[in-house]
Amino acid sequence: MLLALPIFGSVIFFIYLVLIGPGFFYTDIQCQAASGSSSARRLDCSCRFETVSGKGLVKCSADELAPLPLIRLVGEEWGTP
Repeated sequence: MLLALPIFGSVIFFIYLVLIGPGFFYTDIQCQAASGSSSARRLDCSCRFETVSGKGLVKCSADELAPLPLIRLVGEEWGTP
């Protein structure tokens, strides 16, 4: 039982990081202050990803800059960046 608790806790922590961490899904995230935004915390970003079928780039937005994988994206626009 004492061995199962740390393993279970590690699995839960990993799932938590995957859910909140776009750094696990994107290889590069470049952000800048949003143009015309009244909030200094709003950032426009370009998120680069790699899959087995190739590389891609999407537009995304974040509340504020934080280190990867903890940056919190609030929007993603799949299409032409």
